[in-house]
Amino acid sequence: MRYTRRLNILQITTGTTWSGGQEQVYQLSKGLVQKGHEITLICPPGSSLGDKLEKMNLPVERIQMRGELDFLAIPQIIKVMAQKNFDLVNAHRPTAHMLAWIASILKGIPTFIVTRRVALPIRNPLSAKLKYTFKVSKIIAVSQSVRQVLINSGVPPARIEVIYSGTDLERFSPLRIDGASFRQALGLDPSLPLVGAIGNHSPQNLRGYNYFLRAAAEVIKAVPHARFIVVGEGTSCKELLTLSKNMGLANHLLFLGFRENVPELLAAIDLLVSAALTDGFSGVIREAMAMKKPVVATQVDGNRELIQDGINGLLVPPADANALAEKIIYLLKHRDLALDMGSKGRSVVERSFSVQQMVENTERLYYEMVEGKTERV
Repeated sequence: MRYTRRLNILQITTGTTWSGGQEQVYQLSKGLVQKGHEITLICPPGSSLGDKLEKMNLPVERIQMRGELDFLAIPQIIKVMAQKNFDLVNAHRPTAHMLAWIASILKGIPTFIVTRRVALPIRNPLSAKLKYTFKVSKIIAVSQSVRQVLINSGVPPARIEVIYSGTDLERFSPLRIDGASFRQALGLDPSLPLVGAIGNHSPQNLRGYNYFLRAAAEVIKAVPHARFIVVGEGTSCKELLTLSKNMGLANHLLFLGFRENVPELLAAIDLLVSAALTDGFSGVIREAMAMKKPVVATQVDGNRELIQDGINGLLVPPADANALAEKIIYLLKHRDLALDMGSKGRSVVERSFSVQQMVENTERLYYEMVEGKTERV
């Protein structure tokens, strides 16, 4: 689908560590540039996303943003806004949202869009009524669960548009990658069942890694030859290392820290587990499904939109290590069922959650907000 004019778009995000949200901004920016649009990114110094977009020769402005009311950052953001005639601003992450919202109002940019990726309630009712409503053209929710949380927090439903996050089906292709070399590099026997948990660890333990480790301890009682890997920024923290040792997992589990080669990781494992206590719309679950890997996940938020329990994965209650262990054991002992679930998972992602769909849906929304209608040729 082609449009009569190209847009000049300012993306703004905070955070320096590579994450699922940064991956989505990267894929969106790349896809929009391929469609002929102009993209400028504002991000903090040290941003991995900024580094990647600079390699694409896209303009990147690095501004230190220390909080939602960083009055030193706002004038710098306005200065960037004044350099080009931007058609719209799309803010990602709460701090970026607040700063870009204030700057766009002061600069007079009429189209301001916010992307909300987390299924956490907006704690301040005034915030829901003000910065999610006043001078906000539209809020992109990355799942129906995120949309409902916004509505429950007081955001008018008409202001919200659901655009599901997308997965790169070429990068995450089981036909392209063999996991044997990755196992070999880790010294893992290719015949052993390997279970993976992938995602950055937070002090609030929203990824539920403590439950995953407790579940792993139960799994090895039933499947003694099972092995486990934990991947993500902060996962090698003292808390998780101590718990792993106390649970007797020293010879069964590897903490791999942050890794960029996620497709190779997923190719190497037999099963992905997500023990998250909340998850707006899990990127790693979508990626595992794209790689035809079966998934055991908690029945929270966007997971219920990704996984049809018993069809393309298994769902368990959150914060329940025993239930998690039971489902892991079940799939490790029923390989044919696990393979079938993996194949069906790939079909789900192809049908509904590709990067191409995400880019096209976002482009359509941008035009609707900028022009009041889509104009096609």
